Amino acid sequence: MNNKIKVMLLIIFVIFIIIFKITIPPFVKFSERRNVIDFAEKYLTKKYGEHNFKVTSIKYEFDMDYMKFFDYSKPVGYSVKYKNDILNDSYLTISGLNSSEYKVTYDDFLGNYYFPDLYGYERYDMLESIKPYEKINKELLSSIREKFDLSISSIENINILLNISDDFGRIPKLEELKNNSDFYKILSFTIYYFDSELKYESYEEKLKKYLNETYGDNWKIHFNSNGSISCSR
Repeated sequence: MNNKIKVMLLIIFVIFIIIFKITIPPFVKFSERRNVIDFAEKYLTKKYGEHNFKVTSIKYEFDMDYMKFFDYSKPVGYSVKYKNDILNDSYLTISGLNSSEYKVTYDDFLGNYYFPDLYGYERYDMLESIKPYEKINKELLSSIREKFDLSISSIENINILLNISDDFGRIPKLEELKNNSDFYKILSFTIYYFDSELKYESYEEKLKKYLNETYGDNWKIHFNSNGSISCSR
């Protein structure tokens, strides 16, 4: 083998190593894998009951800055695939790299369980379609008028999130997901008023206090030009 061929092979090998380093994310360390497996399987069993949950693979989730594709320098959590005695394949995502910081940020179990033949946005749209928006809207309007301000005429643009407690212990029925408002967390909504004059600063403080004490978290209040108020966590 002459020197030119050797040099060309060396260049090709170096290029291959560079491409591999750039495009292939690092593998999760063994010690981290054990912690993630333990956390994920306990979380799933505690939330949905005994269904023989087993983690099948773990990959890092990365915080990639805009336009920095293949930047694997900032792992922020994990993508976890798992199976059980009902489903062959589902997944969840976990934020945090230490076991004391772990938090499930996405859980695909119920979407996969109830709509196994749908994927991506189709599954998302189906889960959205069964949310009891009208029921929660009426409950919120009734409660906030009764306990805070009778001058409120309506509530619109409500946004809710499926929020089943981590220790629920069983798979909720589809009818429960369609009708039980206790399974959902209100994220944001817009308040409309009958003709009224609001003292913005004092009203904002009172509204924030009411929402914080009633629904938890630290709510943000925005006064809109049309006289409505946007509220969000």
